Amino acid sequence: MLSAILISTIFGAAIGFGASYLMLFSPIQNLQDELLRAQSDMNSEIDDIKTDLSKATDNISDASSEIDGVKADVTSLQTDLSSAYTIMTSLQSSLSSVQSDCARALALLDRPILVSRPSYAFNTTYQNTSNRTLVVVISGSSTRVNLDEQATVWGLIGDTDPPLMDYAYAGLVSGAVLEVGWALVFVVPPQWYYRLNEGFDGASYSTIIDVTEFLV
Repeated sequence: MLSAILISTIFGAAIGFGASYLMLFSPIQNLQDELLRAQSDMNSEIDDIKTDLSKATDNISDASSEIDGVKADVTSLQTDLSSAYTIMTSLQSSLSSVQSDCARALALLDRPILVSRPSYAFNTTYQNTSNRTLVVVISGSSTRVNLDEQATVWGLIGDTDPPLMDYAYAGLVSGAVLEVGWALVFVVPPQWYYRLNEGFDGASYSTIIDVTEFLV
């Protein structure tokens, strides 16, 4: 009887202890499960972060390559700009030289130009074929053999051939002088005609000594 009571008591205590153990172990197990799930979630987040970091690293690498390409393009552009600047500087220098040459040419055009010292003949028509005014300076002399004779010259200009406009006169008509020097100046517009006529009596005569032409 005592043994039965003791066994019953021990069994009851064991049951009570088992129940108490189960009541104590269940929350611990739940906590472990929660910790495992949390660790799993954290590992998953870490894996996602690693993936994002890998993608970011690839993007940075791609961006770095693009930056290197942009740098190369900028360097090439700088080289092209430098070459263009050199060419522009050369062109400006050439333009400056051309402008100087043009200025000198214009200055020369503004100056009288000695055309020639041609051989002129009396009673012959000449034309100013340039687009500038022609100044003709003719010097000579007239000689009378006898006092009752004449030796004269006179100039004509006009826009027709022969010219019809009396322009200048020189020579000997009367008096005791037997020889005289003279100089006639023609101012002939572009494309106009001019001539120097001679008149004389007997053996009297006139002579052209020098002719000078200027374009003004």
